[in-house]
Amino acid sequence: MKEKGRGEQQALILELERMVREGHSLLAYKKLRSLNPSEFEPGQVAVLANLCRRLGHGDTSFRWLKPLVWQQIELGVTPEPKVLLEFVYHLATYGSLDEAHELLDWVDFDQYPQAHLAKITILFKEWRYLDSVPHLQQYIRKMKNDQYQVAIGTINLAACYVFLKMDKAEETVSGLIRMCQENDYRVLLGNAYELLSQVSIAQGEYAQALDLLSKAEEILRGNQSSSLLFVEKWQSIVGLLREPNSAEAKTRFLAVRQKAAERKNWETIRSCDFYYSYATQDLETSKKVYFGTPFIPYRKMVEQQLGADLFSDEKYLWIPQWDIPKVHKNLKTLSVTDLSYEGRSVPIKQGQLLHNFLKGICLDFYKPASIGFFHHNLYPGEYFDVKSTTEKVVRLKKRLNKALEAEDIPLVVRSSDNQLILKATAPIAIEVPREYCFRNRQTELANKVVDLFPNKNFTTSDVQGEFKVSERTAQRLIQFGVEKGLFEQRGSGKKTRYQVKKAS
Repeated sequence: MKEKGRGEQQALILELERMVREGHSLLAYKKLRSLNPSEFEPGQVAVLANLCRRLGHGDTSFRWLKPLVWQQIELGVTPEPKVLLEFVYHLATYGSLDEAHELLDWVDFDQYPQAHLAKITILFKEWRYLDSVPHLQQYIRKMKNDQYQVAIGTINLAACYVFLKMDKAEETVSGLIRMCQENDYRVLLGNAYELLSQVSIAQGEYAQALDLLSKAEEILRGNQSSSLLFVEKWQSIVGLLREPNSAEAKTRFLAVRQKAAERKNWETIRSCDFYYSYATQDLETSKKVYFGTPFIPYRKMVEQQLGADLFSDEKYLWIPQWDIPKVHKNLKTLSVTDLSYEGRSVPIKQGQLLHNFLKGICLDFYKPASIGFFHHNLYPGEYFDVKSTTEKVVRLKKRLNKALEAEDIPLVVRSSDNQLILKATAPIAIEVPREYCFRNRQTELANKVVDLFPNKNFTTSDVQGEFKVSERTAQRLIQFGVEKGLFEQRGSGKKTRYQVKKAS
């Protein structure tokens, strides 16, 4: 590319950035769609893809990034880090989290500390705050000369400490507030006050929490930010904790929950239900939160706050679309586990693709299931692609809807924005198990290793070459196979070999 061409294209990128920042979304996307990514350098394509994703058109930019990543990996070469990291963010957006984790193994985190933020983006989606802490600590150390990035790392670290109820939470947030005040980081300051209010709430200092939330509200009111919804949520929670039997407090609380539903802020709805059950001691709602949340760290938090003995049941009756659940009698019941409805079998094969699709739809009561989630649970041996994966999932949706209709089961799967949700067309209860079992990508790949090397030794390099993965991913896969009793190690150091373990 000629120097003048690079300059012109860089100017175009800056112009597009300005348009996005100033809210000219339609015009910016129109220009982005007209571009030919092959005329740009990979790093520039990553920037353009970032703009596209921010505008809500990740489908377009996914097509730009995928060949740049996988063509390099097919050759055993690490892709351009900027491209790979942006591709990881795209995968996380679509819910293909296993693949996103795997691709990050190709990045040198010491050389590209931005990878730590990409990693915690995925971990946060899985509620793995404890696993996020070391990544954020390293990011803060690496970015010590960039005060704003230190603040970004610190506010995420503080969020981890607050969720984990760690003693460091108050000290960390207080230090962050001072940093934001000194550097005039207004939005981050508002977020920090909101975080500190959560510490006060946990300590039972409700008046102090409301004072901090007032400060956060004053700062954030002038910003087009979802952060203000979080402030309103905590204000309503304090009101409910103070007066759990107050009709006024409940009305305000439910209004915030409704606002979150209108904005499709699913995690705020989950949080609202948890605190409702905590404040009012509503056992049914607490069970809905617990059984309707498929994340182990979140379930552990609920157990710690409400008592693990409340959640010893192996099954739960879920009533879709009923916000604050109550005890209802004489509802027809569909069992997801044994595929029965009102005493008769549903003609769907146990453990097969359609059954697993139904289980996946019922996994999270709050957040719609993403296309990427279904990809890595239903097709664990394949890599995610927006177009082909969507086509597969849409076919499954049609098959399941047809099967449900044929059995007069009042349920239908709807899809929107690469997400799927189960809707009830009449009152119905769905019996869901405490735990779900899906095929796992590591299990799938480990079984393929067994098929590839049934009677001969293999090395990390052999696995890396066969599956086109990084050395770290190959090492982790082999270790998984060893722990599961599929492989056994021979030798050590450079002479390390592995072989498939023979059945005894």
